[in-house]
Parts: sequence; structure tokens; C-alpha cells
Amino acid sequence: LEELQCNKNNITHLDNLPQSLEKLYCENNKITHLGNLPQNLKELYCQINKITEFDNLPASLEKLVCFGNPLTYTFLITIENI
Repeated sequence: LEELQCNKNNITHLDNLPQSLEKLYCENNKITHLGNLPQNLKELYCQINKITEFDNLPASLEKLVCFGNPLTYTFLITIENI
């Protein structure tokens, strides 16, 4: 499984995602935390949830769309991540 779309399903958490996952679309749910993300994940679309922080975003992540969340996380942007 390389892509998972689970938008608008009232999901509160996502666990045990396959390591082969490269794109995750989980917008418009009730997710409060996204931890333990697959290390191969390249794109994460998690807008309009209830996420307050991110723990251990994978280094492989190229695109993160997370507006509409009450985030308290401070992003450190480096040249390698742009």
C-alpha cells in the first residue's frame, strides 16, 4: 500500500500504518495525534483535524499540509527540507 485516503470519516487516530505508505490523506477527521508515521512517508495531508503537535515527522517527508489544526508545534525549516 503506497497511498491511503481516509478523509471525512470521523477517525480519531491512525495506528499501524504500513511502512510502504508514501502518501497519507486523512483530512477532515477528528484526529488528535499522528505518531509513529511510516519512515517512507513523502506526503501528509492532515488538514482540519484536532492535531496539537507532531512527534517524529519522518525525514522522508516532502509535503505537509496541516492547516485547520490547533497546532502548538514549532517548525524548524532548513535548506534540506525546502
